[in-house]
Amino acid sequence: MDAAFIWNLSKLGRIGSRRLQFDDDFADRLNYQYTGVLLFLFIGLIGVRQYVGKPIQCWIPQEFTRGWEEYAENYCWVANTYFAPVQDRLPPVPDRRELLLVYYQWAPIVMAAQALLFYLPCLTWRLSMAHSGFNLHRIL
Repeated sequence: MDAAFIWNLSKLGRIGSRRLQFDDDFADRLNYQYTGVLLFLFIGLIGVRQYVGKPIQCWIPQEFTRGWEEYAENYCWVANTYFAPVQDRLPPVPDRRELLLVYYQWAPIVMAAQALLFYLPCLTWRLSMAHSGFNLHRIL
């Protein structure tokens, strides 16, 4: 292999290395590192139940088969539901909007996009510094 190719590949691999970088402060790390870690922690807390377990349990008629039960629960998850106390009568259709429970199915995906967008300026800066030829440590 060409030595220049290996050198450039090794520089690309050190982009995230802390010992190579002296170009950020706590505010920068708060944005690209700590916020991303916190968002991925929230994704883990929310996403485990949503994608691994059962995200919702609906009350369904006893005569439903297992297939109908899965269909009803998937429908409840996608179409949202409303809360009605057991001892009360079901509210009329126009009044159900007030009792609507909105589930945020897209929350883990949006948080992952936010975490990546928080890291994007740091990645752009480090890639541009790695390929520009400037030695920022020597300049600072």
